[in-house]
Amino acid sequence: MLASKKDFFVKRKKNIRGELTIVSSIFKQQFAIFKAYWAAYIIFILLPIVFTLVPILIGRSISPNYEKNFESVTGASNAEAYMVLGSVVWVLVIGILWDFSTFLREEQLAGTLESLMMTPVSRFTLAIGRAVFSTTINLFFSLISVTLGLAIYSPEIFTSLTILKVLLSLIVLVISTIAMIGLSLVIGSLVIVSKEIESIINALQWIFGTIMGVFFSISLLPWPIRIFSLFFPGTWGLNDVRTIMLSTPPMLAVLGIIPHDSVIIDFVIIIILGIVWSVGGLKTFSWVVESTKKKEGLSKY
Repeated sequence: MLASKKDFFVKRKKNIRGELTIVSSIFKQQFAIFKAYWAAYIIFILLPIVFTLVPILIGRSISPNYEKNFESVTGASNAEAYMVLGSVVWVLVIGILWDFSTFLREEQLAGTLESLMMTPVSRFTLAIGRAVFSTTINLFFSLISVTLGLAIYSPEIFTSLTILKVLLSLIVLVISTIAMIGLSLVIGSLVIVSKEIESIINALQWIFGTIMGVFFSISLLPWPIRIFSLFFPGTWGLNDVRTIMLSTPPMLAVLGIIPHDSVIIDFVIIIILGIVWSVGGLKTFSWVVESTKKKEGLSKY
């Protein structure tokens, strides 16, 4: 009995070590590709800065004191920082969507998706390997972008930032990114079936930007859209980052559901969304892969 238990733990340890090796190999492969095409990622640094400039100029054109009206609606005394954070998190969401969905489509076009899915490696391990790279690289560029954006539009905010605020914001973004990866697997499943990517992602990135409340409070959205936004992890992630960094009201308080000043409840909901979307995304992706393999095959254009 003791010998069998010992054998089980030895085998499990070897399996975990093997899976970590695979994750590391996928990361190294993707990083090698990134080093060859790193210039393409520069756009992710510049986009939030450019996107933020438009609503700021519109606000100043309408009224020199637009910040006061903005604060009365959003609870943010710093309108520029509010919109910079919105742009950066939005581009982070777009980056995650493009990374996962294009990855599946590129493998399909190359005719390697079916062989990849037939390797003696769990789809969970493959997804983890891609997720680690995607999360790392996108968060890295998001940090550069938010630093530059705040330095340009709202340099005074750095005097109120603390290490704790930055760390909590990073934790929220990591959990939100995990949930977004699960959602991206669902979208990637649609890509496998429809064999179309650009139109799907182009449409979704603007829809997600709207329901997230990139430049405004989601309390301004019509109720049906507000309810829909509750199921989108990017909405919670963005609002909670703003709560931590700018002391704006938490998500449930913004919606008037539960009046509270603590971000802990929102944080728990983000964790739940991360689990639900990750498990649901992986299950959906696995089901679509098996279904497609039985019908026409994964490598068919």
